Amino acid sequence: GLGDLPSEFIGKDDGVNRLGSFMGAMGQSDPDMTGGPPQMDDGDLLTAKQYGMRIVGVVEKLRN
Repeated sequence: GLGDLPSEFIGKDDGVNRLGSFMGAMGQSDPDMTGGPPQMDDGDLLTAKQYGMRIVGVVEKLRN
């Protein structure tokens, strides 16, 4: 799991684990009907970065 509790700031998109996932990193973007590239919210990117760092830490412990 993520190891981070859900963000307490409902309606904000920059909190860690803003979607309340306990199974892994999740992200959500609004549909863009203009044909532009999808955009990630700042909180989702931060959640993914922290989750990746958590995985690195576990792998390093297992390798040693």
